[in-house]
Formats: sequence, structure tokens, C-alpha cells
Amino acid sequence: MARRTVLTSSRGEKRYAVRDQSGKFEYIHQTSRARAMDIRRGSAAEPEGAATDPGNALKCEPARRPADERTVARAVRRVARRASLRKAKRG
Repeated sequence: MARRTVLTSSRGEKRYAVRDQSGKFEYIHQTSRARAMDIRRGSAAEPEGAATDPGNALKCEPARRPADERTVARAVRRVARRASLRKAKRG
């Protein structure tokens, strides 16, 4: 694969630029599109069907702890406080 150089456009978007042997730009594309393409293409080292196997995703993700009651109560209080502040600000 050709080496990609990261450039930033005047609008602040990151782009990949690929140059040919003489140093001229061969093509330029957005990093978001390039990343999506890379994900769709897959890896030669990855076993066949590993990306499409729904059970495989569950094995790879770390186990999450369920939120305890204190954490949930704190989050509820924070949301309620923000809502009351917004309401006071409007009125």
C-alpha cells in the first residue's frame, strides 16, 4: 500500500494525500472515508469470517460492570439539577 501523508485542509478536515514516484499528488481523500474503506477491506492476518461473526464481537469487548445505585443516583441528581438551571435561565 502507498504511504499516506496526513494533511489538514483550510476547513480543518484531516485528509490523506498519496504521492506518486515523482512527488506529485496522486490522490487526496478524507481520513474518515479512508478509515471506513480500511475497515471494510479487512486484514489478511484476520481469519476468514471473523469480522462478520456476531458472536466474535462479544468475545472481544471487555466485560462491563453494572452501575451501582450510588452512581445512578448521582447521575439522576446531576440531570435534574441541569434541567432546573435551564428552566430558571429560560424563565
